[in-house]
Amino acid sequence: MVELIEYINGILTILFVIISVAIGLIIISKYRKKKERQYLYFGLFWAGMTTPWWPQIVIFINFLLTGTVIQMTFWVILGVAFLPFTVIVGIMAYLIVLPIEENKKQIIRVITYSPNIIYEIFLLFAIFLGNIEIWIAEHDPLGEEGAFVIDWSYLSIPYFILSLIFFLIFGLWFSRLSMKSDNPEVKLKGKFLFIAFISFAVGTMIDFIIPSPYIYMVARLILLSSSIEFYAGLLLPRWIANLLIERE
Repeated sequence: MVELIEYINGILTILFVIISVAIGLIIISKYRKKKERQYLYFGLFWAGMTTPWWPQIVIFINFLLTGTVIQMTFWVILGVAFLPFTVIVGIMAYLIVLPIEENKKQIIRVITYSPNIIYEIFLLFAIFLGNIEIWIAEHDPLGEEGAFVIDWSYLSIPYFILSLIFFLIFGLWFSRLSMKSDNPEVKLKGKFLFIAFISFAVGTMIDFIIPSPYIYMVARLILLSSSIEFYAGLLLPRWIANLLIERE
């Protein structure tokens, strides 16, 4: 029997993904006005980082409509097929905004792009060979973890951790540089970005590591906050700037 907490988690997952994708689209819209590629890349990056949670939305809605849990194969394909491209786009954005010499950028591209390309190749081979199940662990929809979650296997988790490490290294680097600025608005943006990156990393880690519906609820709330913080840090709406900078 599906418990109330699992319905709450399903709704929170939907809110997190919808808000994150909406924020990504808002950031992308800035590219149309300013013609600066980092806005396009950051928008795609933030929206795309939610892809591991997309299957849970489909699973949840499918369960509400039919009372059944969708097949594992679909979970994996929808959840991870786009993630390597998302990570690469994020790195492209950081390489624009961070003060890195061109020859070092090439090294960073090789180091960060390679594992994502390799992961995508292995995923495609697994799909074509019909071995997609190796990317997920056995899951009991009625078990303690809950009905609307994905149990990733030990082949997937290291890649997720590596992606999160890239996310943190470049994200915290970018935010720390902003926090050192003499411009109060840029400094405030840096603070929001710093909190956003930490929040996303913490929410993601406890979501993956601790199999409990109540922990999942806390994780989704943290992830929701990270999206709002990222929006404030990258675009800084005028009303937030006026409110907070005046108090400093």
